[in-house]
Amino acid sequence: MYALTYSILGNREDAEDALQESFLKIQHHISDYDSTKNGYNWVLKISKNSAIDLLRKRREKLNIDDFKDEIRADTSSIDDKVAIDEALWKLDETDRQIVVLKVFSRLKFREIAEMMELSVDAIEKRYQRTLKKLKELLSE
Repeated sequence: MYALTYSILGNREDAEDALQESFLKIQHHISDYDSTKNGYNWVLKISKNSAIDLLRKRREKLNIDDFKDEIRADTSSIDDKVAIDEALWKLDETDRQIVVLKVFSRLKFREIAEMMELSVDAIEKRYQRTLKKLKELLSE
């Protein structure tokens, strides 16, 4: 959950705020949960929506340069991590989420498709195109 909220918001404090909001929403709406569905996907979808809501509220305050500075400060000894983080931020929001869900959260394409309400084919194709774009960005 943290990796997803962080990928959307770009900093630890906002990601933690979104997580806190997610837990409150989960607690408040647990009676609405459909037990025939995957609970993990339900929780991730709530987390994603909480992060997006927070991003919308703070959009004018967010600055990508601040994110880059913060990433460098947190991982100054790991140049590759910085390059990857910077490349991820150059991606479209949906593509970045797909990569984070696949790589960091280790979800299957089917699970990502369910959560993002897209077809499995669309997720797989976007993932492959995004990996190619990431490689190009990292080779610059």
